[in-house]
Amino acid sequence: QPTLDLNAFNRKVYSGNFLKSLKPKAERQHARFGDKFDIQKVRDAKTLGDFDDAFIAPIYGFRDKEDYYTQSGSKRLLKHIAVPHYILNAIDDPFIDSLSLPTHSDVATGTV
Repeated sequence: QPTLDLNAFNRKVYSGNFLKSLKPKAERQHARFGDKFDIQKVRDAKTLGDFDDAFIAPIYGFRDKEDYYTQSGSKRLLKHIAVPHYILNAIDDPFIDSLSLPTHSDVATGTV
């Protein structure tokens, strides 16, 4: 039986609406800090990843969205946690691509 999220429907709709709400905020920031990022790239952004590349990365000093995701994410630190813990991730999270979720090898030496 088909689900509502067939072909990532939820991700597309939710992310698309969220992106629409972010662009006006970037426009306001451009009025104040126009030299920090390319507003046309923000306007042309079709995905949250495009937006992160066009606005988030440059405004906060990251090389690009991948640099932002790597430095801001906790996946690389999981194996260093010394206290036993449990982490739950939704594979259909509208913000996080399932490919970026921790794998067994990311936590194999830790206490997850």
